[in-house]
Parts: sequence; structure tokens; C-alpha cells
Amino acid sequence: MRALPPLPDGCFVAGVAPSVPTWLASAWGAAGTDPAAGSVLPDSALVLVGSDARAWGAFVGDLARDPAGLTGERNPFDAWVRRSLLAAGWGVYPHAWCDGASPLDFVAIAGACGCHARGLHGLLLDPERGPWWAIRGVFVVAVGAVDAVRAVDAVGSGGGAADPCGACIAAHAGASPPCAAACPGRVIARHDVTAAGGRAGWALDGRACARFHVTDSACASGCAARVACPLGARWRYPPEAIAYHANRKSGRSALRARLGLPAGADPFEGEGPDWAAWAGG
Repeated sequence: MRALPPLPDGCFVAGVAPSVPTWLASAWGAAGTDPAAGSVLPDSALVLVGSDARAWGAFVGDLARDPAGLTGERNPFDAWVRRSLLAAGWGVYPHAWCDGASPLDFVAIAGACGCHARGLHGLLLDPERGPWWAIRGVFVVAVGAVDAVRAVDAVGSGGGAADPCGACIAAHAGASPPCAAACPGRVIARHDVTAAGGRAGWALDGRACARFHVTDSACASGCAARVACPLGARWRYPPEAIAYHANRKSGRSALRARLGLPAGADPFEGEGPDWAAWAGG
């Protein structure tokens, strides 16, 4: 069996699936992905790769060595992830990137790879890192590789509660869980009916969250509900990373300042998140 390549700094194995679901094989062929990404073959398995708090330092270090990683890329962090994984040797496997350009449903892919837990704040939860990680790509490997796949992961995910939010709600009986209490838009609210998963009626109104972002700047530099989540607190992103992912325009400006670059050296403004589109308007 061919050994899997090492993972670059800040990346980890977020989940694995011992086979490729039929729906994903069909969607993969219809997605019109880059031919270099390869095709899904029979008897294949999936490796879901994520990034965590360690990635920011590696990313900024790469920009310091070559500022073109910022000035030459519309989405520099996504571009750094791709370069790093391809340089490490992962490009030999059929793959798709979770960068907003692929039509594949990465939440469903994460579920197929065992990442089912989703926080009240709407983010997928890793048992160890909590909400402080993000999906970066999925790779199709030989089915036998799954047995040894975590050998390439410097920080593997440990076990955790099947529904950590349910446990947190129970621990705060009679009061709001930390994420709901911290949210300035009050979009994580109690409802009269018990939600699926035993969450005592607490639920996120995603449209209301997006509308709040459009009309109020309270969350312009980060999600207070995410920061308040007690799961994986030691894996929290550094403030500069939180600000960048919350608002790539101001985050990009901060990166230019860190690198000592004038605004004119960077042709891109920074894009996303598109809260207006998510708000339905």
C-alpha cells in the first residue's frame, strides 16, 4: 500500500470514509472539476482534510517569504492551503477544494466522513478543536489507506460527546448556553418545541444571523458565539485570523500592513462572506 504524504503545518485529518458514497461519485462527475483533480474510482475511500489554529502562523510565514502569496491571489488563504497540500504530495489523489468554487456539498461530505456534530452557532464541531477548524479539501485514496490514514496527522481528533451542545445546554439548565448569551444579534434562541437531538428547543436562525451582519457591525471582526463556545477553547484562532475570516476586506488590509505593503501593491479588495446573499436579499 502506498504511504500517504505528510500534512503541511496547520492541516489535519478531520474525518475518513471507508468508501465513496454513490451520491458523491455521481456529483463528482457532474461537478466539472479541474481534470487534474482526477476521477473517483471504484474501491476508493475518502480523507477529509481540515485546517486549525496552527495554520495561521504557517500562512503568515509563507507571505513573509513571498508577499505574492497575498498580492497575487484573490483568496490568499485558500491559495496557500492548495499550494501547501499539493507541495506535500496530495495532488496525486483525486481531490476537490472547499473554497467556495466547488459545487460539491462539503457539509454532506463531512457527514460521510464522520463529522456529524454541528454547534448551535451553525459551525461543524471537531471533538478536540470544537468550532476552531475549517474544511479545506477532500481526497480520494485507495480503500486500504484508511487503516493507516491518521499516521499522517500530527494532531488527531480525540473522542467527544455525540452531541456536545446538548450536554452544554444541560449544564446551563435554566440559563442561556454561552454561545446564545454572547450573540449580539440574539439569533440563537429558545423555542417552545424540543429540537432534534435533545437540544431543549435551542436553535439558530441562520437568516436572522445574516440579516444582522448586513445591518449591524457588531460582528464585523468575529463571531462572539463562536468565541464563547467552551469546546476546543485552547484551539481558538489568533485574533488576526478571526478578523481575517470574518471580514476579508479589513483582514486583507491588516495583512498588507503586517507585510509593509502599500495598498497599491494589492489589486484585490478581499471578498466574503456574502451576508446579503445568505440573508436572502
